[in-house]
Amino acid sequence: MAQLTAFSDRDIATREYLEDYADNAVIKTASGLNLQVLIVCDGAGGSEAGERAARLTTRTIMEYIELSPESDVPKILVHSVERANKIVYSELRGKGTSTAAVVAVNLDDGPQGRLFVASVGNSRIFLMRAGQIVRLNIDHTLANEYVYAGQMSVEEAAKMKNGDYSTRMIGVDSEVQVDIGFYAERGKSFVNTNRAFRIGQAGMLLKEGDTILAASDGLFEVNPEDHQPFLHQNELLLHAMDDDVERAGRALMKYAAARRPEDNTSLSMLFVPSRNRKMVRVGAGLSNQQKTGLGLTFTVVMVVLILAGLRLISSESERNVFHATETAIVQVVLQLSATVTPTPSITPTASPSPTSTATAAPTFIAANQIGFQYFLNLPSNPVLPQKLYTSPEINYLLIQGENVN
Repeated sequence: MAQLTAFSDRDIATREYLEDYADNAVIKTASGLNLQVLIVCDGAGGSEAGERAARLTTRTIMEYIELSPESDVPKILVHSVERANKIVYSELRGKGTSTAAVVAVNLDDGPQGRLFVASVGNSRIFLMRAGQIVRLNIDHTLANEYVYAGQMSVEEAAKMKNGDYSTRMIGVDSEVQVDIGFYAERGKSFVNTNRAFRIGQAGMLLKEGDTILAASDGLFEVNPEDHQPFLHQNELLLHAMDDDVERAGRALMKYAAARRPEDNTSLSMLFVPSRNRKMVRVGAGLSNQQKTGLGLTFTVVMVVLILAGLRLISSESERNVFHATETAIVQVVLQLSATVTPTPSITPTASPSPTSTATAAPTFIAANQIGFQYFLNLPSNPVLPQKLYTSPEINYLLIQGENVN
């Protein structure tokens, strides 16, 4: 059985509520499959509704997978997400919704396992291999649905007034279309929905040194200060070859947190072992400006600690002033820190087998969850390559072609 390592984390960033949820687990299903599962869910709805939707989605998927008698991994994923959608819709009736990015690796298939994915909404799934990065899924926006269904050109889609409206979301309706597609294939400049579905059914054998990342869109929104994503491509690739998945995941969250994103951020990360992996120091991907800021913060904290020793005999009022100063400094330090997340009974119900479905009608949802596909709807070009339909040299190079009919 493949021995993989995984880590999940989430951060509130500058939002009032933490509505993201991320988790990972090795699950033995009722049918005897050993699956490494990663999940990221990005909730919406405000107050506690968004977080509840994301948490319900995550836990329902995990529980359903464990109880599933199925032996076909794509079917398990589709049915588990469908079940989660029914529960979220039943309990919240649209007041709380969520995306879902689900990764499952069959640990008994091949030396490193076979990868399968399922997604709803605009949370991302990436593969990092041999120093390059590829996005495996797509944002479920109206424009993307038409483009990948072959019903509209990229140029036509870019002109759509509501092209960035989400078409799929957990908890909006009693039914949801789950996408198991791999929108990348070696040697192909474009992978349409039907082809992506067939590749997704077959799955992909992982290789030594591969890194899989599921993440919420908050990490990749464009930072208005530098017009780049809050998490940079070079940082992803640098820490993708660390030998400690938890250290790597925390480092990525710290980079993003230091840039103060406006949305919650979350990730689930998976490492396939390799002799080429080695320790990557946290901060190795920081810019000189960020390193200077971190150094100054450390210096100030040390000065405060020294002053504390000299003022032990000060009055109560002086101690209160010092405590307020120390608290303010801690808040600065927390901007360069990430928050650790928790871990995860539902009876599986019969559902139809996954099938390739027609383009969905657009669903208007909470404004902060409208999905974007970079280079299609955003005014600024980020560093991270996600233009699946026009970047074959990056996005299709990595997938080893297996015979998929």
